[in-house]
Amino acid sequence: MSSLFRFYKFNDENIEAISESFIYLFSAKNWEDASEFEFKIDIGSDEDYRAFLSEKLMEEFNLPKEGIEYLKARNQQISKLMQYGKVLYIDTPIEFDLLIDILSNEARSESGIKERQQLIKNDFFSKSGICCFTTDEKTLTEPFHWKRFADNGEGFCIEYDLEILNKYFLDNNSGVVMDYIKYYEKEAPVLKNNNRDNLEERTKNYHEIFFSLTQTLKDEKEFRLAKVFRFQLEDIDVRRKQPIPRESILSLTIGRSMSSVNEEKLLKIARMNLPNIKLFKIGEQHGILYKYPIK
Repeated sequence: MSSLFRFYKFNDENIEAISESFIYLFSAKNWEDASEFEFKIDIGSDEDYRAFLSEKLMEEFNLPKEGIEYLKARNQQISKLMQYGKVLYIDTPIEFDLLIDILSNEARSESGIKERQQLIKNDFFSKSGICCFTTDEKTLTEPFHWKRFADNGEGFCIEYDLEILNKYFLDNNSGVVMDYIKYYEKEAPVLKNNNRDNLEERTKNYHEIFFSLTQTLKDEKEFRLAKVFRFQLEDIDVRRKQPIPRESILSLTIGRSMSSVNEEKLLKIARMNLPNIKLFKIGEQHGILYKYPIK
């Protein structure tokens, strides 16, 4: 049996991961290791960018892909267009293709290229869902993960059954993929903008970025769950909650610095919702951390 371990801070949202049995798929923009998440951006050709803008505006205004559509830009629509780097004060209908022309032509300047890169990055972030784990149980008795991801031991760690999760995601056609991180030595992966109409190729490109980290982080032995959403999602969105089987949650380990009040609350919730869960706590003796069972 292979296990995944994820460290959590103590808060209501993370406690729900136990009471409701789910894993939250974060936007890559906001997860804990965002500063270590690196990739290059290929903005593609002008035609690639036109296709990108067309897709984004059709999503924003819920326009069909067929035919020429007319946008009546009212005040509330001006704020939406600002997301694409330009403010268009239009008080009469404008042909959809003409609007794309205006935006794409103004995006060829140096500042426009930077805007294009940022827009492509934001699109990737809003359609990405990622959750990070370690496969190394020894991290539970090392201070690094507790300090960085669990409020210096005031949080907790959940152990998941890798095989049960993998089977569940496959059987339910969830779109969630799981893999170990590939650590690169030289070049970071490239986020491409030339595969807008090919979902398979776009997903493959996203996966390359999801499962890549610099060689300097190899000791973390990181494992990730990831999903490409078809539509843009906010950072906080109920659709980012990925249900999992209760039996996939194997154990709960309490951090050594968790308050007695929080510990009692967490154990009560765990025992109520997961009667077969194994419970542990982290102790410290002579500066060395150790894990022991809770009865």
